[in-house]
Amino acid sequence: MAGNKHQKSHPRHPDLCAETKCAVCGVSIPSECAKAIPEGTICPTCATRIDTRTASLSLGQTIAVTLIGLGSGAIAGWAVEFQVGFFLTPLLAVVFGALIAESVVRILRPSYSIRLCILLYFSLAAGALGARIGAALYLLLTGSYTCPPLGPFYVVADLVYPSPIPGIALACVILGAFGRIRQSERRDRGKPC
Repeated sequence: MAGNKHQKSHPRHPDLCAETKCAVCGVSIPSECAKAIPEGTICPTCATRIDTRTASLSLGQTIAVTLIGLGSGAIAGWAVEFQVGFFLTPLLAVVFGALIAESVVRILRPSYSIRLCILLYFSLAAGALGARIGAALYLLLTGSYTCPPLGPFYVVADLVYPSPIPGIALACVILGAFGRIRQSERRDRGKPC
């Protein structure tokens, strides 16, 4: 086959001849890079894309993501109260969210999936709100916190009233995590097969 001049060489592997086409995107690929699925043969990029949509997390990965999300969310839930300016607080929150996602990416690489993202975002939100409510309950029970009209849920309303900056910053933490995971996923998709 190597002597056939009509064979195309694969762009990532010039020494290999492209023998088939990807059933999804139509790119010519050598048999060494191809992956067989019921619909036909696909390239590594399409295989990664399909795998990331359907990948499930192991129990250890689920526990790790949940603990990172809850712990980081608890930190974020209280840190957003320390406002350092209308623009700087959300910016710092995005950076914190990206750092959280980076820790998850380094632990789970290359196990990206939609389930991973959803689990991380809900863990962050639950950790942030849970920490705020838990601390308010503790302060109410010890008597060092006067009973606000909403009880311990006042700390949740405090995210948006009187200033929406803490709520915006908390949303920015989640958006920062989302952006970092998606950036890592796109970067890893473009690597050679």
